[in-house]
Amino acid sequence: MEGELGTPTGEGQQIILHYLRMSIYKGPSAIIPRLQAFIDKPEEYISICMLRKWETWPDGRLTHEMVYVHNKLMIVDDKRVIVGSANINDRSMLGSRDSELAMLIEDELEEVNEVKHFDGASVVVGKFARRFRRILMAEHLGVLSKEQRANADWDLALLDDPVGDDFFHGVWVACASKNAEIMEEVFLSIPSNNLKTFQHIINRRTLIPMSRSDPDNAKNKLNHHRGQLEIFPADFLSNENLLPSWYSVNNMVPTETWT
Repeated sequence: MEGELGTPTGEGQQIILHYLRMSIYKGPSAIIPRLQAFIDKPEEYISICMLRKWETWPDGRLTHEMVYVHNKLMIVDDKRVIVGSANINDRSMLGSRDSELAMLIEDELEEVNEVKHFDGASVVVGKFARRFRRILMAEHLGVLSKEQRANADWDLALLDDPVGDDFFHGVWVACASKNAEIMEEVFLSIPSNNLKTFQHIINRRTLIPMSRSDPDNAKNKLNHHRGQLEIFPADFLSNENLLPSWYSVNNMVPTETWT
């Protein structure tokens, strides 16, 4: 959505961020608190990520942008693939509101992976689902092309076991965290965990990022950026009330519009 956070033009973004936070981090039915009721450290088992990429303009300027993928996708146990237009929200899932389309993809003939696959356990997987998951993860981690694979600094065989610690923490989370650090250092990117208030955003916008003040050093930093994967900043604007003021036109919109 268009608009600038902290101003009336950014209210739509702020409301969406509020409900995103309520569904993942803070709300009574949010996924992280619900997991905490059963396990001490949910972050050992789940990562909330986003996609962001950088490019060099023809005139040499460095730029970056978040990647918005409209399709929704779930791959379960390398066995089943659900892909479609529905969000995980009331508007898409109740069946009485938005019209959505999705399909479930399964292999008719399953193959048994002889190598211990999921954290040491042998499992039955679907050929398509497993290959699709590996390709997507390879793209997000920046090891999809032949050249990228040749320059990878980790064992690509780890893609076979997405739930093992060596891959999940040693590759996936490590890459997502490192990429986020690099993008913030080079571009002073937004969103960020260091921006907990609107004033923090205002202050950041007065600064000159490394991408402009020292582009050569910025390019050296970006050479260590891999793929498009980044950890989502859970603390972004965490000290602000993101709901619209009582006199805002957005306050007249029914809550269900946003959910």
